[in-house]
Amino acid sequence: MKKLLFLPFLQLPSGHHQVADTIIDHIRELDSRFICKKVDPLAYTFGKLESLISGSYLKWIQYLPQTYNWLYRKSVYDDASAQKNFRLYDLLFTNAFQALLEEERPDAVICTHSLPSYIIGRLKQKEHLNVPLINVYTDFFAHQMWAKKDADMHFVSSRIFKDDLIEKGVHPDTIYLTGIPTHKAIKHSRFRIPGQGKPNLLISGGSLGVGGLKQLIGNISEKSCTYFVLCGKNEKLYTSLQKEHSRSIKPLRYVESREEMNEIYEQIDAVISKPGGVTISECTKKRKPVFIYHALPGQEEINLELIKQLGIAIDSVGRQNVEQQILQFFSDDMLAPCLEANLAAYQRDLSADASSLLAQKLNSL
Repeated sequence: MKKLLFLPFLQLPSGHHQVADTIIDHIRELDSRFICKKVDPLAYTFGKLESLISGSYLKWIQYLPQTYNWLYRKSVYDDASAQKNFRLYDLLFTNAFQALLEEERPDAVICTHSLPSYIIGRLKQKEHLNVPLINVYTDFFAHQMWAKKDADMHFVSSRIFKDDLIEKGVHPDTIYLTGIPTHKAIKHSRFRIPGQGKPNLLISGGSLGVGGLKQLIGNISEKSCTYFVLCGKNEKLYTSLQKEHSRSIKPLRYVESREEMNEIYEQIDAVISKPGGVTISECTKKRKPVFIYHALPGQEEINLELIKQLGIAIDSVGRQNVEQQILQFFSDDMLAPCLEANLAAYQRDLSADASSLLAQKLNSL
């Protein structure tokens, strides 16, 4: 029996939790000898204060996005080649992490968020902790807080990402090009051009339903398409759209089931989304065109830059009429085939399934 400790951060329904849950579900099916446990270090350290901290974090992004973006880039992204120590986090979390590891005694630690990775990396440096540390990245880049040289394995989303880690001194043999893990219920599909009739478009604002969805919908004027709107946990938005009784706009509450999400993908022709790592990865797997209408400050803005380099989504930020752009895209003889080729190339680059690879590597320890 081997015990795996999964460490996301915050208890919000974020990509960090989705990826951890995806690997846990799959690895339990692959090998029943693995014991998997997921712990949020913030809740473990501060208890009920976690919900207050999570709520404040969301309000900060929503109401003061530029200050968040400035601090994010200054603290963890700008001058990315430098190795930084975050003394406040050391002070707040080191003792709690030591207690958690002593309590759980895992055979490996899998981090889907940078802060747990940073603290475990520091413990490996200072306390000679010898538990394997595996970073599973949920974005298209790694900022300064991630433990890089102290991690034993890195599961990355793209070749650009892999090259960046190598440039920062990470050994190539520890980097695996798995893509951001997506649930096995999200099945591979082929790229398709919609036929006659109104195209079906999916609008996604992330699991929390933030990111200018209402403004985007307000700019839809032609109604030449049918829109399925993932409102996430944003009950106010869902209720507002329901009251409009629009034939063209169909609001959906938070979709927890990945099987249900796969069925939704099968019905739609394109996705209008933020550049969240899990959503983009699911869309590349389904070969769905993604039109990025908004990027939250910080990591999503950086994700957008890298996604554009990979050519796997289309930048629609700032456009007043995304619907027109989508209709033009599908009628263009060059744009759609180009995206189809980029999506196929991206999928070919992925060398292994993250869960299968993790089980294989840990069984060999």
